[in-house]
Amino acid sequence: FTKAAAMGLKARLLLFGASPLFNDTQPYLAGEASDKNYTWHGGYDAALWSRAAQASKELLDRVNAEAGYALTNTGNPREDFQDAYYNRGNGEVLISTRVRYRSGFRFNGQYYFYQSAGNYGTACPTKEYVDMFPMADGTPIEAAGSGWDPSDPWANRDPRLYETVLVNGDDFQGRKAELWINGRERRNINFNGTKSGFGIRKFLLEQNGATSFQSVVHWPYLRLAEIYLSYAEALNEANGGPTAEAYAAVNKIRNRVGLNNLTPGLSPVAFREAVLKERALEFGYEEVRWFDIIRWKMEDAFTKTLHGVNTTKQGNTLTYETF
Repeated sequence: FTKAAAMGLKARLLLFGASPLFNDTQPYLAGEASDKNYTWHGGYDAALWSRAAQASKELLDRVNAEAGYALTNTGNPREDFQDAYYNRGNGEVLISTRVRYRSGFRFNGQYYFYQSAGNYGTACPTKEYVDMFPMADGTPIEAAGSGWDPSDPWANRDPRLYETVLVNGDDFQGRKAELWINGRERRNINFNGTKSGFGIRKFLLEQNGATSFQSVVHWPYLRLAEIYLSYAEALNEANGGPTAEAYAAVNKIRNRVGLNNLTPGLSPVAFREAVLKERALEFGYEEVRWFDIIRWKMEDAFTKTLHGVNTTKQGNTLTYETF
């Protein structure tokens, strides 16, 4: 556990403490515990956002001044993103959890639950999540002139989509992934592993011996990319709107995967939503999004209807139906 790891954990903790779950004019749940300030701070304090921003800045300043830690960035967006979360000792992971060196199969006593659980449907991505990923240049798919084609909906998208979600037609195991009903990845309409019409790609990669079942494994508990986005979020809240530094921090993460800069001149709320979306795209299946939903008290996230996509194939024609 390095000094950078400790500084990163401090930044995460202070961001959580500055968030509305604890730092607001009203508690999230009235009652004795709230009355005694057991579950919140008892009011709103803008200075907590400044403390969170400062904690992130202190780490980023050290990273920029000294060798040892940096975002993985070789100019290949998809490979860089994969290396950022998957490779041990990559310089981006601040805290890494390593239960064993290699994953294994059930019969040798090294059963890797994450791999098996995916086939039981524990990690099916939703259409809502897939639709969050913009086009390859960073333009939202719903924006006018984005180039999004409903007849080829997964084409030319943010490369993080393909590293996080297994979508139909992507390169997979030396061929194209078959997510249509009765295809190799969606064996039938009720196959749990891809029942939403999508599969999980992150951490499982090619789902073979080279990349999954006997590969070198670790869990990236905290990555440097999170500190950049936390810094941007805290600056926005502390200053009543995004600063140039806040934009630069978000754009560093976007540019790493080939996306354009965020639209300048965003309102505080629009910038906040953009940062939270960026965190959702960057840290899928890394247990960041859940806590973002909690700390911002996004009640609608628990009440909205979620959707999947049934893809059918007749000859060479694919048809997509939302369900």
